[in-house]
Amino acid sequence: MSKRRRSALTTLALAVAALFALPASPASAGTATTPNACANSVTANFSQIGVTTSGDDGVNFATPGQALSESASQSAAIPGAIFVAGYNLGLLVQGVNNVPANVRSTIEATNTVQGSQNTNVVGGTPPNGTVSVSTTITDPDGTPGTGDETATDASFSVTYNNLNWTAGASGTIDYRQQSIAVAPPTAANNALLINALVGGVFNVQFRCAPGTVTPPDPGIITLIDPAGSFDTTFIDVGGPSASAGPDQTVPSAAPLVTLDASATTDPDLPNDTLTYAWSQTGGPAVTLSDPTAVMPTFTAPAGPATLTFDVMVTDQAGQTSTDSVTINVSAPNIAPTANAGADQTVDSGAAVSLDGTGSTDPDGTIASYAWVQTAGPAVTLTGANTATPSFTAPTGPATLTFQLTVTDNNGATGTDSVTVNVNAGNIAPTANAGADQTVDSGATVNLNGTGSNDPDGTIASYAWVQTAGPAVTLTGANTATPSFTAPTGPASLTFELTVTDNDGATGTDSVTINVNPPPMPDATGVVIVNGPVSSSKTSKSFVFKLTNVGTTAITVNESNITEESVSVNGTATGSVAVGSFTKTLNPGASTRVKLSWSYPAGSLLTGDTVVFHACVDVAGDIDPTNNCDDQSATAK
Repeated sequence: MSKRRRSALTTLALAVAALFALPASPASAGTATTPNACANSVTANFSQIGVTTSGDDGVNFATPGQALSESASQSAAIPGAIFVAGYNLGLLVQGVNNVPANVRSTIEATNTVQGSQNTNVVGGTPPNGTVSVSTTITDPDGTPGTGDETATDASFSVTYNNLNWTAGASGTIDYRQQSIAVAPPTAANNALLINALVGGVFNVQFRCAPGTVTPPDPGIITLIDPAGSFDTTFIDVGGPSASAGPDQTVPSAAPLVTLDASATTDPDLPNDTLTYAWSQTGGPAVTLSDPTAVMPTFTAPAGPATLTFDVMVTDQAGQTSTDSVTINVSAPNIAPTANAGADQTVDSGAAVSLDGTGSTDPDGTIASYAWVQTAGPAVTLTGANTATPSFTAPTGPATLTFQLTVTDNNGATGTDSVTVNVNAGNIAPTANAGADQTVDSGATVNLNGTGSNDPDGTIASYAWVQTAGPAVTLTGANTATPSFTAPTGPASLTFELTVTDNDGATGTDSVTINVNPPPMPDATGVVIVNGPVSSSKTSKSFVFKLTNVGTTAITVNESNITEESVSVNGTATGSVAVGSFTKTLNPGASTRVKLSWSYPAGSLLTGDTVVFHACVDVAGDIDPTNNCDDQSATAK
């Protein structure tokens, strides 16, 4: 690759110094006094002025010794805030202000052929030209300095004569502004200076003499503008250094191969615009995406092959440089061979490992493994992206298939499948804890798990546990038929039976035992007297009604009737006889027993109080308070 050198002609710069002579207020005739013109209390008003350049020709190229000519114009936009400051200083008036301005401009240029020149000026001797600056000032309250003042923006424009020079032979050519001195305010004249600074390159100044102002020179606005560039010319003394990029090795039929000339340089013109022209000089023909691009692309042919390309780089001065690059295309990749291992037969619940380590790649390496299940009950593969994943076999019988995909280091793939057969699994036994029961308190209760069964084996063990109710002691809790003594009822007890088959599988069932309360005999008796009690007779029958109010059946007879008696006016009189009877009463049932009272003649007088009395007494009666009863009557 060749290299050429080039030196740069730097930016052409402008300088403007515009002196604006501001008229006095219309109220001033001859000599006028402006109290606020330069008062020490006036506050500096900082304002910005934007500067633009026009006539920029862009980047031009020249050869050493070439005659060159450039021209340009420049404008300045002056914000209204500057004129508000002049108004507040008493230099301008409300309404329209037309400010005449004398303009002087000088450009100084230096190069290696001519040396220095400063002949590019506007007009002749100072003042070199005039422009008019116009602004309209508004002050609603008529009092300067109260903050409600506004002024319209203004502008001026200057066009420069042609600048003629001869390009140097080499090196740097410098064009710069000519300095224009501005006298600073001094303590002697007590001048007031208000500066507005833009980016360090632009000043705006007001100056006025204190006290009396004499028209037509009440004050001065000075604009100092070292402007930006409007043209650049380069002296081309060399050429670019082309770079086609490093040689490459790419896969056969690679879909996107990129050539790269971005490392090309132009040492003397770093910002030069370069053009590129690529051409293929060797190998199977390919189509470049864009032969004029810095980085064109193409699709590689089938390898093995060697392709060569040239790139010619041209700069803006027409200088060229060429470089070459070689692209080596590898032979086509041979796909890998996947091996998912031998088919397997396993038991239900077994830990199963798949094995893809037998996979091979004849011209590279296996870069990755990927297993997926393609048939059978779904399982979870651990390490599905490894050569040897694993899983837990489901309950059989079942057939599962898995596919292995291996990818080599060049992206080619191969697949293989493996089948895993799962034997039938053990069927869990069915527990049968027997039918629910209702028993009496204190009864011996037998549980029965003999109905449990195992369809594909035998019941190896029984295990009973109580899960609810008053605690009891199970005898034979590890047998099919344990027993216990029922507690005092009422109560409800539950028991769970777990049976285990010969393969270790289990089944459970529960049974409920309801316990009745213990027998609670309780009898009541009520004396019933029907009809009058006659003093003229010697006997009277009455009834004793017996009722079973307990929780168990009772059998009563004449021996269960006790304390039968009749008293007359509080004295036992005569005798009472109970007839023979036997009666079994279920809870809630009643029976009537006839009793006969015999008394001596004359022992009962009309008006006597007669009390008939009897009791019932049964074994285990839990409430003797309701066993006896009395019935009173008055003798007739």
